[in-house]
Formats: sequence, C-alpha cells, structure tokens
Amino acid sequence: GAASNGVPFFVGACANDTQCSTGESCCSDGTCRNDCSAVATGGAGIILRSEDGGATWAKIEQTRTTAILSALAFSSATLGHAMGFAAQLSLRTQDAGKTWDTIWTPTGAYMLGMDFDGDIGLTVGGSGTVLRTGNGGTSWALINPSPTTTELRSVHLHGKLAIATGAAGTL
Repeated sequence: GAASNGVPFFVGACANDTQCSTGESCCSDGTCRNDCSAVATGGAGIILRSEDGGATWAKIEQTRTTAILSALAFSSATLGHAMGFAAQLSLRTQDAGKTWDTIWTPTGAYMLGMDFDGDIGLTVGGSGTVLRTGNGGTSWALINPSPTTTELRSVHLHGKLAIATGAAGTL
C-alpha cells in the first residue's frame, strides 16, 4: 500500500507473493509492497540502496560530499533528500535513490532530522536550526528566529502540525 503522499508503508505480513495483492511483491522484510526498494545514509557520505526490501544493499557512488549524512526523508516514492554535516548542502534524488544531485541550503549548520508531508518539508539540527521547504525540497528557507538554540534531533510533520525533539528534553 501507499500513504496519500505515495510513500510506501507496511501493512500485514507475507511469506510469499501469493499472499500479496495483485501487482505487489512480498519483500524480504515480510511486507507486501509495489516497490521493495529502500535507501539508507551514514558516515563518509555513504548512500546505500536496496531493491529487495533490505536483504541486500549496494553502495551508490556520489562525489558531492564525504560528510556524515544523518537526515534522510522522501516526499514521494521517488523524490528524497539527505542532509547532515555538509555545510549548506542537501542531496536530492528524483529516482528513488539511484542518482543524487545537489541543492544548496541557506545555513552551515549540521542537520539531524527531516520529514515531509507532501511538498512541505522541515529539517532540524545544530543550534536549533530549522529549514523549511514548500516545494518538495527544490529550495530551502531558514526559519528565523528559531524557537530554540538547543540542538534539534528529529522532526515529524502531520498536516499543519510539526513536532521537533532535541537535546536535554527539548520539544
């Protein structure tokens, strides 16, 4: 199945494709989905992609950064962004993580959390930095002043509601 924004979500369990709806496959994580691909990011600018629900992973070659990529989110099944400790740099994929290009951001702060609700996205990080996009991540704007100067580590969007968490119990 897919959420209203097209991002795959997991419902139920399966052991083989016959237990899934027409057009879906039983992915290695035991869920029925149209697409078993997954993306992960980490240290040294590493981006990994799986096409079998995480059973195997391949490193995606990119030369845009060697910094830690600590924030990853998708606004649709194919459009995603990765940020982290690379000052003023966001990586964007438009093909579910197969290739990545660069989007510049208006801050040099490190980013730790990111979420999208359709085209609306937030990313949070060091010194309470909050960036917002209203166009699926094509451009980012700094929310200034930030509601805190404490490091923000995660964010969740749901409609017009945003919840960010950070160091020392910051909400």
